[in-house]
Amino acid sequence: MHWLTQLFTQHESVAYTAVIYALTIFSGAALGRLRIFGITFGVTLVLFTGIIISDLGFTINEHIAHFVKEFGLILFVYTIGLQVGPGFFASFQKEGLKLNALMLIVILFDILIVLAFFRFTNNDLPTLVGIMQGAVTNTPGLGAAQQTLTNLIGDGTLAVQMAAGYAAAYPGGVMGLIAAIFLVKYGFRINVAAEKRLTLRRLRAGTASVTRIALQVDNPMLAGKTVAAVRQILPTSFAISRLSRDGEITLAEENKRIQQGDILLIIARDDETERLMTLIGSQVSTSIFSDKPRTASPAYINAMRVNITQSAVCNKKLSSLNIHERFGVNITRVRRAGIEFVADRNTRLQFGDSITLIGDDAHLKHAVTAFGNSKRDLQIPHIAEL
Repeated sequence: MHWLTQLFTQHESVAYTAVIYALTIFSGAALGRLRIFGITFGVTLVLFTGIIISDLGFTINEHIAHFVKEFGLILFVYTIGLQVGPGFFASFQKEGLKLNALMLIVILFDILIVLAFFRFTNNDLPTLVGIMQGAVTNTPGLGAAQQTLTNLIGDGTLAVQMAAGYAAAYPGGVMGLIAAIFLVKYGFRINVAAEKRLTLRRLRAGTASVTRIALQVDNPMLAGKTVAAVRQILPTSFAISRLSRDGEITLAEENKRIQQGDILLIIARDDETERLMTLIGSQVSTSIFSDKPRTASPAYINAMRVNITQSAVCNKKLSSLNIHERFGVNITRVRRAGIEFVADRNTRLQFGDSITLIGDDAHLKHAVTAFGNSKRDLQIPHIAEL
């Protein structure tokens, strides 16, 4: 029992610090999973439990606390970057620019409100900055403000005061946001499920999706050209997945020559299909590529979805990986951060991408090992993945 007493009384020890942090995080995360009136607070309650535990007299060494704060902030910002990075620039399309502009207006108003309080009240600016960051639940903003203040004056006392203002305003920021959502929902009688369906429908209507189309080669100018040459000649981005000639379906290899009358299974954006029909030929049913015969041979061309979990293929162009030469398969499309696009020679694969492989069963099984496709690796945070 003596060691247990020392564990909770020696406030300068590393073991004590680890226990206090573990207790705070565990209890806050556990309480955050409880549903109250249909609401769960998630990791937000970790801050509340930290305030309660601190108020009970459990304190830790300030130097250790500073290290944990800085290290935790680095991990937080870095992992958020890894999560949203792949789709960051795509998010600026249409709605993204509008939402970022609205957020910029909110930030400017926050700054003006803080300056007004500073001008007409007796509160000091560091405390008001902390209150502002707490009101919008912006933890990275608090860390940046504290670091800037410490660099300017060389004293961490005001930084602690800023954190106190943040902690005081944070509960109000959380509860105020929840109250505002309930007020808008019930005040205007909003059907959340219906609004969600309408929003998804509107977003899909304004976004070009990737589709597949079967075209018969009617253009005599394409006869005798290789698949690679056709992709370079036509002024649009698309992939040729499979080729049907005299009822025989084969993989559309880069050096395979196209004949007039061939049927090509093409992967392209849906807003490019009419142009491809004009340049290549008439549209036919894709059922000849979709219907697998009961007695399919081992060489039957099939499609498979594979997740990128092998670091050896990450951040490399498809042209440098020589996928077809090494594995006898083609990559036609890539899905990343909820956005699907046509794969080309300049596409760089990233960890977690979902790609579509085209080939026969034997080559597909061989290719899967090169890309990983490990569900276990997808569930493990890869904070060092570059």
